[in-house]
Amino acid sequence: MTFRDYTHHLEYIRSAKDIFDRGMYFSLDAYGHQVLMDFSVVYGRDYAELNSHLNGRGVPNLDMARREIALGPILQPLEGIINAENLRSLVSASKDRLHTETYESLIENNLELASRAQAGLRRTAGISDCDEIQDSSILEKQLRQILDLEDFPKNAGLSLTRLTPLFTKALNPESLEDPRRKFVLLVWALFSNLAGSNASEGCRSRSRQVLEEEPAIRLVTNALTQLGFGDYEAWKACQAVRWMITNTCWLDEIDTQKTADLLEKWLQDKQLREYIEVNEYNQVLWFNQEKFEDMLWYMRVGAVLWYAAQTDTSSVELLEKNIQAESHFARLENGLKASEYQLEKLQDALD
Repeated sequence: MTFRDYTHHLEYIRSAKDIFDRGMYFSLDAYGHQVLMDFSVVYGRDYAELNSHLNGRGVPNLDMARREIALGPILQPLEGIINAENLRSLVSASKDRLHTETYESLIENNLELASRAQAGLRRTAGISDCDEIQDSSILEKQLRQILDLEDFPKNAGLSLTRLTPLFTKALNPESLEDPRRKFVLLVWALFSNLAGSNASEGCRSRSRQVLEEEPAIRLVTNALTQLGFGDYEAWKACQAVRWMITNTCWLDEIDTQKTADLLEKWLQDKQLREYIEVNEYNQVLWFNQEKFEDMLWYMRVGAVLWYAAQTDTSSVELLEKNIQAESHFARLENGLKASEYQLEKLQDALD
C-alpha cells in the first residue's frame, strides 16, 4: 500500500500484510503530526523490492525511487563516469602530455564502466531492437576525438587547408574556449554508445530511452551543475544530449538530403524543439536565436565526430561528407539571418 504525507511531502510504501498483522507505525517527535492521504493498493515484484529497499523510509517520489532500483545495474556504473570529478579529470589529463599513463588509465576505466553499464542494460531490460554489442573502439575513438578536439583535423587525417570554412570556425579557439561544450560532448558520446554500437539506429534509440528516465536525467544534470553549469544550463545541456543521440547520424545519407527536409526532420524531435525554445505568440512560432546557434554547433560537430568514429570511414570520405555538410549549414545560417527568429520564415528561406 502506498500513501502520501502532506505535512512533510513524503511518500511511503507499506506491506498490506504487515499492516493487517501489526497495524500502521509512525515515528513522531513531541507535538509532531502527519496528514496521510492518497492511499492506494499496488502489486508487483518491483513494489515488493521498493518496500524492502526503503524499509519504512519516506521519499519525495515513490515512482522515482522505483525506477532508480530498476535502473540500478545501469546507473551504478554510469555514476562512475557521469560525475564532475571524472569528466574534469579526463579533460585535464588529455592536456598533460608529460603523464600520458594517467590519461590512458582514465580512458581504460571509462571504457570498462561503460561496458558494465551496457551489460546492466541488457541484463535488466533486454534489447530486442539492438543486437549489436557496443564496439568499445567506436566509443574510445569518440572520447579521444572530443578530448583532443582542437587537433581533430590532424588526428582525422585532414589538413587545415582542406577544411571547410564553417567547420574550421566551429573548431577555432573562440568556439572551444568554454570547456562546458566538451563536457556535453563527452556525456553524449558515453550515452550514445550505451545500448550498443551507435552505428545502429535501434541501439541509438534504446540508448536515448535510458536518458529519458528521470533518474538518468538527474545524474547528468547533477554532474553538469558541479561542473559550473547553472540549473537552467544543465537542463538545456541534458536536452541537447538527448536529441544529439538520435539526430547526429545523418552524414552517411547526406547525398539525398535537402536542407529544408533536414531541418524538418530535426524539428520533429520534441527535445530539439524545446531546446531551441519554439513557442507561439500572436499565432506566430518563434525560436531562440542563441539556442539555435548552439544547436547548429552541436549538430555540426556531433555529426562529424559520429561519422569519423565509424570503423569503415576513411579520411577522404570524411572530407567529402564535410564538404557536402558545409552547404547545408551555410543555408541554415543564412536562413537564420533572414528569419527574424520566426520558424516559418526560416523554413521559407530554405525552400
